[in-house]
Amino acid sequence: MSNHHTSCRNKTNMYDYINFLGIRNSEYTLMILLANGFHLHELFKSPALSRSVVRELGLTLGVVTMLFSNVARYNQYLRSQKAGSPEGLQ
Repeated sequence: MSNHHTSCRNKTNMYDYINFLGIRNSEYTLMILLANGFHLHELFKSPALSRSVVRELGLTLGVVTMLFSNVARYNQYLRSQKAGSPEGLQ
């Protein structure tokens, strides 16, 4: 897989997560996260990642709270989407 393809997939993953959360100013949030190496929503469930560190990137407390608090809910949503797709029914 090429680096470009991986980069596009990572951007889509984080973009989809931000859209799922309904975060306003999503492009700014995406730019900040990608520029700081946050390519997968799963990073926000890591016990090694501090909310205060993410907050220092310039994101609001509300956005940071949403990013950290909804990983399980988003994973459940993704599983339900996969189960409903033709690939998930096989």
